[in-house]
Amino acid sequence: GVYSLARHSSLQTLTEQMDSRDLRSVDSLRDILQSASQVRSAQNRALLAAALRRDHLPSQSPDAIERQWTQERDQCARQLADLGSMASAWQNDALTPQRAIAWRAVRTAAQEAQQALRLLSPEVERHFELINAGNIPEAVSHLPAVDQAMGNFEAKLNDAVHAADDQTRLGRSEVVTLAT
Repeated sequence: GVYSLARHSSLQTLTEQMDSRDLRSVDSLRDILQSASQVRSAQNRALLAAALRRDHLPSQSPDAIERQWTQERDQCARQLADLGSMASAWQNDALTPQRAIAWRAVRTAAQEAQQALRLLSPEVERHFELINAGNIPEAVSHLPAVDQAMGNFEAKLNDAVHAADDQTRLGRSEVVTLAT
C-alpha cells in the first residue's frame, strides 16, 4: 500500500518534470536552432547583396543585413545562456544522480555553443567589414574561415541537441523503470 503510493508519487513527479523541463529544453533548442539558421542566412545574404549592388541591381543594404545578423547573434547568445541557466538549475534539483549528470551535459553543451558563437563573431564581423568596404574578392577569400567557425558553432549546437535528447531518453527510461 504505502510503497505503492510512494512509487506512484515518484512516477508522477518524474513525469511532471519530463513534461515541463525536458520539453522546455527541446523547445529552447528549437528556438536556438532557428536563430542559428538566421545567423547563417544573414551572413550569406550580405555577400549576395554586395554582388547585386556592385552590378547596380536592387538589393538590401549590406549594413542593414549586418544589423540583422548582430540582432540574431545576440538573440542566439541570450537563448544559449538561458538554456545553460535552466539546465544548471535543473541539475541542482534533479530527482536522480543520472538526471543531474544529463542536465550537466546539456549545460556544458550550451556553454560550449556560446563559446563557439563568440569565436564565430569576429570572423563574420571581418567578413562584413570586407563587404562594406566593397572588397568582394577578399570577402570571398575569407569565406573558408567564416565557414569553419560556423561549422564549429553548428557542431556545438548539435552536441546540445544530442545532450537534450539523451536527457529525454533517460527520463523515459526512468519512467518505464518506475512504472514496472
